[in-house]
Amino acid sequence: VSAEDFATQMRYVRENLNPVSLREMAQILKEKKEIPPGLVAITFDDSFKNVHDVALPILEKMGVPATFFITTGMVGTHKRYWVDRLEHMINYSKAEKLQIRLNEVKEYCINTEKEKVECIVDIKKYLKTAGPKVRERVLEDLKTKTNSTEPMAADNYQNLSWADVQRLDKSPLCEVGGHTVNHEILSYLGDEELDYEVGQCIKDLEKHLGHKIDLFSYPEGQEEHYNQKVIDKLKENGVNISPSAINGVNNLGADAFNLKRIMVDFM
Repeated sequence: VSAEDFATQMRYVRENLNPVSLREMAQILKEKKEIPPGLVAITFDDSFKNVHDVALPILEKMGVPATFFITTGMVGTHKRYWVDRLEHMINYSKAEKLQIRLNEVKEYCINTEKEKVECIVDIKKYLKTAGPKVRERVLEDLKTKTNSTEPMAADNYQNLSWADVQRLDKSPLCEVGGHTVNHEILSYLGDEELDYEVGQCIKDLEKHLGHKIDLFSYPEGQEEHYNQKVIDKLKENGVNISPSAINGVNNLGADAFNLKRIMVDFM
């Protein structure tokens, strides 16, 4: 979403809808009373610096509250999300065709933008079901076969610093929650890994922000990406609200650990 489009969207939200914090929305839904017309909550996932540099000033100018779910292992680093590494390599590939081993050997034409998108979507779909070791094997193979040498220096790839996260947290309009340490899909993890991705993420945030964290969101966030075991682990760590990324709106009585969201301009 461009800064200009985001400003237009937030202006529309401010003038035509009823923006509230995610916490306030969850409380209204829980009380099972009447939902105010146009009720909407704005949320962001991951750890991209542009939510601080670009989105926050617009939100504050428009007076729109928002919640930021942070992947703590990326904060203050030059690490890149694997999905962005994948997209970057395909976008800047010097090859016209690509042969890669996923669950089977697959071949893609990547001459046009449409072909590149189709390739990215297909590989991404497979890698979202694979473990970290398989994922890294495929990404290293892609690096060699695409011969992509363009550095990932674009502003959109930069990560938040802890000072940025603290600034988000201090805004009277904003709240910060967790989004794991390494953006691993929680339902695919063993007990020890799950405990780390949830518990360490919350500890990181509480250490740097100086207060309790009880908000969270699931990486990827579709039905297969979290389950009751994950929800129980979140509750064990003091989390009270954790929205999914399942597309849709929420009705009275909606569970705070199964809230639906609409991803704006996704894909």
